[in-house]
Amino acid sequence: MSSNSQERRRELVAYITNYMVSPAEYQVILRKATNVSLKIRGIQKSEAMESMEKNMFSRVLPSVEDVTFQSKNLSDFYISMWRVSARLYAGSYTTLSLIEYALHLAKKGRKPKPGLVSLKRTRASASVTIIFAMYRLLYKFTMSLHTGIASAEARKFRRRHRRIARTLRSPYFVPFTSGILSGSFLYLHPVGKFRSYVAFYCATLAAEYMFNYVTIKKQFAFLREQVGVWILFPFSMAQLLYTFTYDPDCCNNSFKDLMMKFAPNYILLRPANYPEDLSWPTPVEVLDSMKNITLERYPPFNSPILYPDSYALPSNFRLIDPIVSQAHPGIEHLSCALMHPYEESCFRNFAKSSVTQFGQFAKYIGGIYALLSLFSYKKFKSNMKEETVTVLKGFLRTNTFLTMTTATAWAGLCASQHILPNKLIPQYRIKVIGFLAGLWAFIDKSNGRAKYIPVARMAFESYWKTLVKHRKIRTIPHGDVLVFAASLALIMTVYDKAPQAIESDWVKKFIAGFSGREPVEIPVSVPPTPFVERKLEK
Repeated sequence: MSSNSQERRRELVAYITNYMVSPAEYQVILRKATNVSLKIRGIQKSEAMESMEKNMFSRVLPSVEDVTFQSKNLSDFYISMWRVSARLYAGSYTTLSLIEYALHLAKKGRKPKPGLVSLKRTRASASVTIIFAMYRLLYKFTMSLHTGIASAEARKFRRRHRRIARTLRSPYFVPFTSGILSGSFLYLHPVGKFRSYVAFYCATLAAEYMFNYVTIKKQFAFLREQVGVWILFPFSMAQLLYTFTYDPDCCNNSFKDLMMKFAPNYILLRPANYPEDLSWPTPVEVLDSMKNITLERYPPFNSPILYPDSYALPSNFRLIDPIVSQAHPGIEHLSCALMHPYEESCFRNFAKSSVTQFGQFAKYIGGIYALLSLFSYKKFKSNMKEETVTVLKGFLRTNTFLTMTTATAWAGLCASQHILPNKLIPQYRIKVIGFLAGLWAFIDKSNGRAKYIPVARMAFESYWKTLVKHRKIRTIPHGDVLVFAASLALIMTVYDKAPQAIESDWVKKFIAGFSGREPVEIPVSVPPTPFVERKLEK
């Protein structure tokens, strides 16, 4: 083979290699391959032997110098974007395939076994990859417009088209335009719950970062210093409790499970010695009856023990007759007879419920804090006493907060009848009860973002579902794509102008890698060979 053909072959292989690995990565791969080859043949490593081995590899593979030259000869931006996009597509497709296969195994074959090739996975992976690539391309293009319009050559254009020039010169033009145009490619993702969830999650992140961006300014700094994230919880609790009562199908399942599980003194379960041939209301039917009680404006309760002749329940309360028929004679309200039939005092039942729930929550919260302590083992080892006290304080705060929140939410319906007239806000008092119950978050303000931001997302999601259910808003076709595009634009704008508004370090790293603002690949300077020097001279 002539030297010219061998040289062209090396150029071609180096050109293709650049689209798969960077020069730095290629240098590491070649070094490791050399070390492995020497180790397999039992040859001791030395500079001379390593140089000979590299020369042997260069007969088949291009040298590091050739790859570095090709990387410099081409556009580093486009090659790097291609490499990362290809890896992102392969990684996302593989991850989705593994998730589908894991779900198939978890359901023991009830779900069909996923195939190797899937149009749904292809569309999902392509949408992620195209959003990533388009943002980088659009950012580069809009940045060139932004800088070009400010140059001296564009002076005439600025004078003729003042509004357009003002828009292009805006500091928010580049990230916002790039984000909103690239985010629209979520349209390629298959329609489903996952796409809607991604759009909703990004919307809540955008709202959070915009709030942080506003509070960074001096005139609004008091919101961050005095109020804190915990203030979101009372409003979230008000919405969640209202949805839990009137629209349980729109409420978050985790919140429903929490409220139903930790209500030992307010939802009476079927007694063990109760006759099997007689019906007993289920917890769902009890909750539905509570809703009907509020809709009927809290009717009074006449005990069948004291007034057997005048005792009669309306037709929509027949299901709870087994519970209220044996209620304490001193109870005056139907809701109290349903929620604590054997206890006359609402306050005593609240106290008993709080003690019971404190023990129930302690099992879970204690386990979580113990698990988190394992991750900070080094801190415990260096200062055992202080770290133990810190963990115990956090455990007591969180446990007390959860206990009092759930207990207050359940007891609020009874307490409101002793304070408010029956006809005063009979339904919306549930929101007031939820808000007051959520104020217990004040005692557990530490690490509030991790605790209260997810609850705010649940509340917003439940509110949106109730609006759709009652047809108070009209659904827009592919509205989740519009929400995602606007949210991505806001997030990237905040990151571009005030990165400190994004508190999470991993989110900052993700956005930096997504936008290509930080170098993903570290360049390695390699001295050129005579072959490279000849190319540079040409």
